[in-house]
Amino acid sequence: MDDLLKSLNALGVNPPSDSQIPELLNPEEHSTLAKVLAGSADDLIEGAVLSLLENYLRSLKKVEDDHNRSLNAPVKKVKIIPRNALLIRGAKERERLCKDRQAGVGLIRQNQVFDNDIIPASTTPIKDLEYIPIKELEFPRRHQGKYTIVRVITNPNTLFDLHCIVDDKDGSGIPLTLSHFAPSPTAPSDAILPYGSIILIREPYVTKNGIYVPAKSDTRILNKDSDLVKDVQWAFPLEQPSDGKDIDQLMLEANNDNESFWDIIHKLHLVLDSNPVSYEATIRLSDVYFGVQRFGSAYRTAAKAVKLSRDEQQTSRALLNQARAAYDLRLFKKAEVLLKGIQDPELQGEVKRLIFLIGKRRAEREEGIFDVAELFQEKQRSSVPRLDIADYIGPIEVKDIEGRGRGVLATEDVEPGTLMLVGKAVGTAYPSDADERNAKDHTTVMELNFSNKTLHGTAQVLARSRISHAIEDAPFIAKRVLALCGSPTEPLLTEYIKDGFPLTVEEDEAVAMLDSESELPIVDVDPRRVGSVLKYNAFGHASIAGAETPCMLHSLPAIINHSCVPNVASIHLGDVIMSRALVPLKKGQELLHSYVPGTGGGSVMPPSQQERRGELSKHGFICACELCSLDELDGEAKLKERGLMLADIWPRLADRARVLHRAQVEDNKFKTELDQLLEELEEFVVSVENTFSDKRPFELKPELALIRRTLAQLIARRDAEKAIQNELLSLSALGAILAETHNDASNTRKFKQLPRLQPDSAILSMLHIVELLNKTDEKASKSWFETTKWAHDVLVGGGEAGFFARINQ
Repeated sequence: MDDLLKSLNALGVNPPSDSQIPELLNPEEHSTLAKVLAGSADDLIEGAVLSLLENYLRSLKKVEDDHNRSLNAPVKKVKIIPRNALLIRGAKERERLCKDRQAGVGLIRQNQVFDNDIIPASTTPIKDLEYIPIKELEFPRRHQGKYTIVRVITNPNTLFDLHCIVDDKDGSGIPLTLSHFAPSPTAPSDAILPYGSIILIREPYVTKNGIYVPAKSDTRILNKDSDLVKDVQWAFPLEQPSDGKDIDQLMLEANNDNESFWDIIHKLHLVLDSNPVSYEATIRLSDVYFGVQRFGSAYRTAAKAVKLSRDEQQTSRALLNQARAAYDLRLFKKAEVLLKGIQDPELQGEVKRLIFLIGKRRAEREEGIFDVAELFQEKQRSSVPRLDIADYIGPIEVKDIEGRGRGVLATEDVEPGTLMLVGKAVGTAYPSDADERNAKDHTTVMELNFSNKTLHGTAQVLARSRISHAIEDAPFIAKRVLALCGSPTEPLLTEYIKDGFPLTVEEDEAVAMLDSESELPIVDVDPRRVGSVLKYNAFGHASIAGAETPCMLHSLPAIINHSCVPNVASIHLGDVIMSRALVPLKKGQELLHSYVPGTGGGSVMPPSQQERRGELSKHGFICACELCSLDELDGEAKLKERGLMLADIWPRLADRARVLHRAQVEDNKFKTELDQLLEELEEFVVSVENTFSDKRPFELKPELALIRRTLAQLIARRDAEKAIQNELLSLSALGAILAETHNDASNTRKFKQLPRLQPDSAILSMLHIVELLNKTDEKASKSWFETTKWAHDVLVGGGEAGFFARINQ
């Protein structure tokens, strides 16, 4: 990849974008990709780009073949390379990397992996392992029952993984690769793993390229005073001189808010190594941990600052940090206790603010009281929204369902609009999270898996690292992640579900863990396992136009099983999911929502059966829901015919409709084009209608909804009544059933059944009806407006304030 990027750079061609990177693996797309990358350059440049893409695939094949050969190679002892040669190699690699970064090539961080079962994370306790020196290591081999202790003797490099040269106490050196060790690919490697760090590695896996560590939990960073190393005499002294900075200089730099958070954390650790009782360094470290969302570390460091404080003012500041961290960890009872201890009058304003927020979060968590309008406005303010909100568990429970695995069931009879659950994501990752602090350029991260030919983009890769590090920081959240299913065929990790799936984090258990004088328990987190959980459970949803598409893991919503026609309406507000009953639910009835993108949009064509099947194939089941059963009645030939029409004819009609809909002047040319398009649209509706079987018992035909809405918008210029009829048919196609008295102006709830699909599209149709009736029948228009507000409250919530907040936007 580096060679490809350098060559493109030399040609004056920009690298592939996030969305174009997957096309690198598809030779059929290379010609188109080469043309796009070359832009307006001449054919010679385009041909050169095409050759580079082809060479890239060939080089990948060589790497893959080499890897497969190495797996089957006879096991042999590692060859000890002369120490100076290793040090020169490490220095040259770092120099090359720095030059690439300066040239802009390093803005794409990439990792090429081979997914297999040979190198899972270790789960063996250190007490059950025996020491092995580097000279006795063999490759390719996982050294089960062994551990080794090494020391970092070169400044590490970060491409995606962390790379450095290490030695052991005998002086033997070897390259080391640490996977998912850094919380972000752009975190400064020197700060994450400083020169001279001593690392214990459990059950090291060795390849011809050195030691490969698949998970951070396989390592322990040892203090020089650790019993394992305090009496060790290293064969060679560390050869890199100190930078000569004294404690005051380090502290001065650590107080510079423009520096990288991780650089600041590293410098503060250096200060505390020299002066462990420095209150100033400890409280500053607690402050900075908030910047990297290490709330567990912020809490424990603030607790140390309380003990180091010398007066009431310092104590109060440390208690405030500890309370803030407890609040961010949703440990509200503990936060309230800590706030009562703050005596500094200058901090009382912040104390009152936190008490107010705790009250709001308690109302959300305990009573399901949410200000949807405020949440909507909050998520509008950022392209990477992370909302301050508490989880809510409504009248639901998690149970095993025969033949379906786990599911979420109603614990009582509920009416449409009842709030069933609210879940905030764990470890939300947006693509821009990969960027360095204050960076002007965007960093793309990609992980290419040769074994299954998949490519994970920036958000997915970051989410895996973020969740792994979040568990390290707050181990009590582990069961809410690792108890989720990692694949349709993988057994659940029973150690995390022996007491049932945890609906919430037990506050007393979490506080006891954080307040313990001993080190936090280390959870064996295999990033491959986290990646599998993300693959089968994560959501990705850009909730506003222009927002980034994140990778988000919502523990409880992920357990709700699928139906293409859901019985709960789930909306995304930033990194939060809110689910409300869409139909009356009986006690014991299972909650169902759709795993397929496109069911909630306002202006997209709902996915066809073939598209739904394709999306669901990764979950390992064939859906037999209400809609899929209806589609089966149409037969394969009609399904294929409908799919071809929607893929070929509809996009052209939709483009023409958009142009006419936005037209400001209705001259003769406009009228001619409108007449022609209306005729074609009506013919197209008939053609699509003919692909649905007469055996379908009712009008659930999602593919017709957007077509009918488009027709309604255009025909409204000629015939308001026909436009209203088309909007009603559009609502019908989404599963709505009109009440028998819907024409009665006194009826403000005009549906016996609200639309089951695309709630935003349905709301837009209702508003269009309101607008059309307002010209001829004001009373009927007001009646439909009340119906629209009621429908929005059922589907989204928030009452009038929530409705107007969204409609005005």
